[in-house]
Amino acid sequence: MASAALAIGLREYHFEDSEFSFNVSGIASKAAADAAVGYAVELDTTADGTVKLATDGGAIFGRIEACEYRAQEGEVIATISKRFIGNLPLKTAETPTRGSQLVGAGSGTVKANVTAATYIPGADVPHKVLTYDGTAHTVTVSFGF
Repeated sequence: MASAALAIGLREYHFEDSEFSFNVSGIASKAAADAAVGYAVELDTTADGTVKLATDGGAIFGRIEACEYRAQEGEVIATISKRFIGNLPLKTAETPTRGSQLVGAGSGTVKANVTAATYIPGADVPHKVLTYDGTAHTVTVSFGF
């Protein structure tokens, strides 16, 4: 008897007890704040309680779940997820392997961590690539597990 193969699909999972508010540096408009949702961040060591979009080679600290531009206060506040299974945007032309770790690739995108010297220094969160989507140019990541 023939059987149909079942495909396993990974959905977005987030854990509200692992989401925290941070100031965000480097975002200067409402449009930029709205567009930053879903991007990777790293700690901004120049200010307390502040993150910035992941830079090239930067240790990924989390992902922006919500971002609010507060023009009157002159600040940007974001909810950062420290534990999730979900997508992160890849740098153009990157093809990470499943199980690999990631680092920042600039402007909140990510790439495979191929340099042992940058093996997640300063990152306190384990993460692994679960799937790669070349069409959408994203990776599904297990972050914080």
